[in-house]
Amino acid sequence: MRCAKCRDSGWVCEDHPDRPSDVVTEGGCDCGGAAAPCTCNPGAIFEGWVEVFAVNDPEQVEPSVH
Repeated sequence: MRCAKCRDSGWVCEDHPDRPSDVVTEGGCDCGGAAAPCTCNPGAIFEGWVEVFAVNDPEQVEPSVH
């Protein structure tokens, strides 16, 4: 591991920049803070998700249950 702060994910907790972000790192900080670029990732490069699927046809959208 090259960066212990972010566990090489490139992202830390916005509220606790000394811990990896739970948003992109399994087992990271669970305080609910947003992800922020680590000092080892000044360009804020994210190499996680490859594809995003979305539906924009209103007839195919299912109502959300809260």
